[in-house]
Amino acid sequence: MKKLITNQLIVKSNNLIEASYRLTTQEQRIILLVASMMRPEDEDFQEYYIEIQSFMDFIGVSGHSKYKEIKEITKKLRERTIVIKNLQENSETQVGWVSSFKYYNREGYIKIRLDPELIPYFLKLKERFTQYQLKNVIKLKSSYSIRLYELLKQYEKVKERYFELPTLKRILGIKPEEYKLYGDFNRKVLKKAKEELKEKTDLKFSYKEKKDARKVIGIYFFIKLNLKNPETPEAVETDSLNLDLYLKLQNYFCLSPEQAKEAIKLRPEAELQENLAYVEKKYKQGEVESIGPYTWKIIKENIKPQTSMFDIEKQKQKAEALKKETEKQRRQNLEIDYQKFKLEKIEELKKSLPGTKLKEIEAIIKEEIEAKQNKKIGQKMFIRLGIEKRLAQMAGIPCFAEWQTQIEKN
Repeated sequence: MKKLITNQLIVKSNNLIEASYRLTTQEQRIILLVASMMRPEDEDFQEYYIEIQSFMDFIGVSGHSKYKEIKEITKKLRERTIVIKNLQENSETQVGWVSSFKYYNREGYIKIRLDPELIPYFLKLKERFTQYQLKNVIKLKSSYSIRLYELLKQYEKVKERYFELPTLKRILGIKPEEYKLYGDFNRKVLKKAKEELKEKTDLKFSYKEKKDARKVIGIYFFIKLNLKNPETPEAVETDSLNLDLYLKLQNYFCLSPEQAKEAIKLRPEAELQENLAYVEKKYKQGEVESIGPYTWKIIKENIKPQTSMFDIEKQKQKAEALKKETEKQRRQNLEIDYQKFKLEKIEELKKSLPGTKLKEIEAIIKEEIEAKQNKKIGQKMFIRLGIEKRLAQMAGIPCFAEWQTQIEKN
């Protein structure tokens, strides 16, 4: 039976985080709980067994009719749909979250199966994923706060993120008839999330509205690490701790919170990083069976790798490569945001144009492409791209470089 531990890691594909769906807070907690029990290296989903009483306490169910209530919650979750868009594949997946819940009432536990279609969004992730500790979201009371935490955690290193307002509402699963007044959306979603994240998580944020005349059309989020959070159990004496290093010692090197604190106090950070470099090298060479105890031994004995001029140069190259990779990731994220912005503007224009006008544009582009190309292979793609380009010009959409400049100025 799986013990519920709140410092477990949750790892999700960015496409899943940016998907369009809406769950209640209790339903969110169920998915988060199961996600925290996964091992990213697993090839397939497991059958996740949890004690019913622990399960009820975890998702916040209490009272005389708690068994009836929890079964009603899981029944509704079985009916929920998530829509996942993949811009790279130009695809859209519609799938349910959970295949089945099975209650073993006499034995006192529950078995949970997730839908197999979700495997690529949780397991064997090598790029475009986000990870965080369960403890940072499990106390949040608003389901919107949980979603916003994930969306901002994606851009924690970039420190800024922009959403067109309709896009943000779509991701959060807010229906067109809900929060028609921006003031209501601001008060019940943004302000509430801002307060909750600052109070209970490792992130905090501020935001600024983008306006067209007096109408709010987008939101700029500014993301900061929340080092002084009294509600975070392990955030004790954060003034004297390097929080990134503290979490790395636990999440990567598998030390306990107490060992991580002691390690940081035991020796200077530069020296400790050398100990960890030694551990990592030995681990990658397959010489370490259990990384936690081995790391603790190396730190206590202060064992370091022998550094040559070649190693120093290699470290510099590694730092440069990391810098380039971070910049590459930042640009990729911006390009994806730009593509979303562009497609939304084109869709808005399409809705405003008469059907005859759209057909006229399509006919003109088709004629132009067919005149340029003798071969029919690939013509459909070029026609689609040509129509998209013409509509983008009509909508006054700036090129990527101009759009990026506008975003960075604001």
